[in-house]
Amino acid sequence: MNSFKINVSETYKKAQKKSAVWIALFLITLFFSTILSIIIFIICVCAGIAIVITKPMWITIILGLGLLALGGLIVYYNIKFILNIFKKTATNGIEIFEIDQPELFKLIKETADKVGTKHPKKSIYY
Repeated sequence: MNSFKINVSETYKKAQKKSAVWIALFLITLFFSTILSIIIFIICVCAGIAIVITKPMWITIILGLGLLALGGLIVYYNIKFILNIFKKTATNGIEIFEIDQPELFKLIKETADKVGTKHPKKSIYY
């Protein structure tokens, strides 16, 4: 097997570091956003219960339920956003098969062999 070295430019290294920093900032923001939404939920629950206990009338019950719903929705949409990050999305391309493009698949397999990695298991999309 032939071994070869891949030279990575300084521009690419800088862009890679910059991407890592932005990903870290995103994760930190996501963490604090989740904590803040939980704190807001707790405050809304406490305020809703306090309003209903203080003056149990139909208007205070509605206000208390509204505060509970507000806090719940904030947490719900924050968690929904987090779970959507990990959701697998369908590709919007055209699937290419080895029967149709044997040379492309041969090139991909040769490249994988040269690099020393496994052959791709998933389909190829254009």
